[in-house]
Amino acid sequence: MSRILARELSARAVVAVSGVAEAVRALEREPAATVLLSSYKLKDGTARKLFAVVKRRWPRMLRVLYAEPERLRAPATGAAVALSDHVVKSFAELHRVLD
Repeated sequence: MSRILARELSARAVVAVSGVAEAVRALEREPAATVLLSSYKLKDGTARKLFAVVKRRWPRMLRVLYAEPERLRAPATGAAVALSDHVVKSFAELHRVLD
């Protein structure tokens, strides 16, 4: 996935992580980061948990949830959607958000 993201977002630096704790550590090391892209399920939690931490600590960061349409219908995803600035279902949508 990180290779796909690096190719799709070649104009941006991409740091790939697999969990909430790892993402927070990466954001602490990268103060210039402006966008967080996350899938719903992470190794040690969910996008909802990650977005809640990011919204509190880095309120200006753009939070983007990448989710398959069937995942968006799941009730548990609703909280992550509420904490997201954008929800995208494809790289084309992601490009529109970031441009």
